[in-house]
Amino acid sequence: MIDPMTAGNESKLCGKCGARPATIHICNMGKSVDLCEECVRVDESNTAVFAARLADEAKSARCCYCEGSPCGGGADAFLQIAGGLIQIRWMCMSCLAEYCSYAQNALESISRDLPCDEQIIERIKEVGAEADAHMAAFVRCRNY
Repeated sequence: MIDPMTAGNESKLCGKCGARPATIHICNMGKSVDLCEECVRVDESNTAVFAARLADEAKSARCCYCEGSPCGGGADAFLQIAGGLIQIRWMCMSCLAEYCSYAQNALESISRDLPCDEQIIERIKEVGAEADAHMAAFVRCRNY
């Protein structure tokens, strides 16, 4: 598997200390930086704390839908919109592609004519629950 951080045998150095290899890529508000694990752990910004947590979990992560090897992970946006704590969701490539496709189509179907933000937020929460149910069915069908 190709590591995007070292593709082409070019080892990137940490954008903060400049001494150790960068192993974590952070993109926040359009700004992007590559950091080593040590610098991420001493940075107290929410982004760095999240990245450190992500790096720790990646070592033993499994796809949240099928238990396969994940290709990536990120914060569960639906849970955050519902007011929950930040939870990292890991997904394999197959589940990630299906989840993103389903969620995008479902979110695009939300009427922009809903009378208030609270109703839009409630519909977004429903889409999150519907996406989870869809993924359970998707994995059952895929595994047969």
